Amino acid sequence: MTPEDVRQRMRQFFDCVAEERQIHDQLAALRFMDVTERELAVSCQRQQELLAQLDRLRQERMVPLMAELSAFVAEGREQLLRDASRKPQR
Repeated sequence: MTPEDVRQRMRQFFDCVAEERQIHDQLAALRFMDVTERELAVSCQRQQELLAQLDRLRQERMVPLMAELSAFVAEGREQLLRDASRKPQR
């Protein structure tokens, strides 16, 4: 993975974080108190939809991006350790 690939993945992840915030804002705006039974049913349904959307965002986009970045960091760490072990000690 090149440095540009890492930057791109980080931008994608931060875009996901922004999308996650928007979903949280929508959830916070739902009304459950002082509403009619019909409005409550609509809010409950919308809440379920938003929670499912949030779960999909995390599972389908955020977790894979973090896995890629974690693998890249782990690979770099292993390479650094290998390089350090090959250097002669002074």
